[in-house]
Amino acid sequence: MHAEPELAMPIFQSAIGQIDTPWGIGCAIVLIAVLLTVGLISLRDRTLHWRAFSGAVFSTLLVDGLFWLAASAA
Repeated sequence: MHAEPELAMPIFQSAIGQIDTPWGIGCAIVLIAVLLTVGLISLRDRTLHWRAFSGAVFSTLLVDGLFWLAASAA
């Protein structure tokens, strides 16, 4: 996504506003649970490609969590 720096915070806050509903929170919880399960299952395999896949899933969760914190802090 490309946006001007002064528009970044309103975009984050709009996204948080859409998530801050019972339906949005439920969907977020289900998606987090699915991604954690997939990441943990693939981490159990000793092959490099499954470990890389697991790392990609976990890093996605980490970055999304940081975006959520940044948007909700302002």
